[in-house]
Amino acid sequence: MNIKRLRQMENYIRSYSTCTYEEICERFDISLSTVRRDMDELEHRGIIKKIYGGVMYDEEDNAQPSDLLRSGYTQYGSYKDRIAEAAAALVEDQDIIILGSGTTVAHMAHHLANKKNITVITNNLMVIEEAKRYNFSVIGIGGNFDRNTGSFVGTITIKELENLNANKAFLSCNGFALTHGFSNVTDLEADIKKTTMKISSQTVILADQEKFDKMSLYKFAVPEQIHAVVTDKEPSEEYRKLLQKSHTRLIIAS
Repeated sequence: MNIKRLRQMENYIRSYSTCTYEEICERFDISLSTVRRDMDELEHRGIIKKIYGGVMYDEEDNAQPSDLLRSGYTQYGSYKDRIAEAAAALVEDQDIIILGSGTTVAHMAHHLANKKNITVITNNLMVIEEAKRYNFSVIGIGGNFDRNTGSFVGTITIKELENLNANKAFLSCNGFALTHGFSNVTDLEADIKKTTMKISSQTVILADQEKFDKMSLYKFAVPEQIHAVVTDKEPSEEYRKLLQKSHTRLIIAS
């Protein structure tokens, strides 16, 4: 067992509170089976807790955790929540929106509570669990359940999506690179995102700075296809110029 890697993983998960298995695979460049084995060890040591699609840092001193955190998902007040809040500000009353997979996107439901007559379409269990707490319509898309992402994926999912329309789609990514666009670790998630973009008038990417300058195997979009990118810190000049040239709005969550 790689003790040094376990220590690095512990610090990484602590810094972000929650992480998906995909994010850990990408960050440490290791296979899913290795991640699962390492997470089993960290859970045995009482360092992390497993949640749908990933893990959370087991910090008993967290003051007044949210209902969602108690359910084993994620935590409000983090950088993810700031990104989600900024993205939610783009939603207007009466909108039909799609919320994709990822803990950052799942935070958005909390910030949509005051929107009027919106409809949320999602294939992600985390989003459904959070969205059910609020007074807006929720359409759940079925398919094969992927425990790594907490999402329903596959041919059934894509066919259901193809029968729908949406004003805006809010998606995460595993990587955003200057010459390789937006990418994802798995082909199943990439295919879902491509379909989502086809049925949406606008697509918004939620990506913290950890995702910049990273490339995953499956590209699903280029900046020209994206209406806005919401992130937590000012990116480098190269990325600002790329987004400006692509007519993609850059939103920095404060």
